[in-house]
Formats: sequence, structure tokens, C-alpha cells
Amino acid sequence: MIKILFESKRYKGFIAVMLLLILVSCKKNDLPVADFSISTKIGTTQVEVQLINKSTNAVSYRWDVDGKTVSQDLNPAKLIFNGSHLEKILITLEATDKFGQKSTKASDLAADFAK
Repeated sequence: MIKILFESKRYKGFIAVMLLLILVSCKKNDLPVADFSISTKIGTTQVEVQLINKSTNAVSYRWDVDGKTVSQDLNPAKLIFNGSHLEKILITLEATDKFGQKSTKASDLAADFAK
């Protein structure tokens, strides 16, 4: 059956057009890249943290603080940490693209605001 289609002059043009359409419609799949910055405002008894998402090629996000998910927003609301001394806190962003491919970035946040 396939041999017959290829040998038929009528289908050669159709097959060529279909192959061309497939090649043109296949574009490079850019992988997601998780990236963020941290802005802090240090008070006398608390630290206010704003996470700014700078990820590319992603459609969903998961923000974790010390292994616990705190948000799935593009840019989560401000996080407030209370206490007179804040030990290291690990902030992780996982960015996922529309194909389910993931990228992760982690950063330590340490602030001593008891000075």
C-alpha cells in the first residue's frame, strides 16, 4: 500500500507538502529555566521576603521554603519570617513547561536582623 502511494504521481506532491508542513511546524522545544531573585526588608522582629520570578519557557511554578510548598503563583505574596535571628532558609523554585519538563533553582536566605 505504501509503495503504491509513493509510486503514484498523484500522491508525490501531497507527500512532499505534508513532509514540508511537518518540518515547518516542528519548532525547537525550549526547555524551562527556573530563575528568581529575592528582595528582603529587615525589621526589628521580622524579615519580609519578596520572591521575583525570572523563569523562562514555563507555564507553572512551585515555590518551596525548607521543603514545604508555599505557593504555586507566578510571583507569590510576600513571605514574613518572625524571630530575632533567622537561620538559613532554603527557597526553591520549580518551573514546568507545557510538556511537563522541569527546571529547579534553589537559594539560601539567611538574615540576622537582631543587630
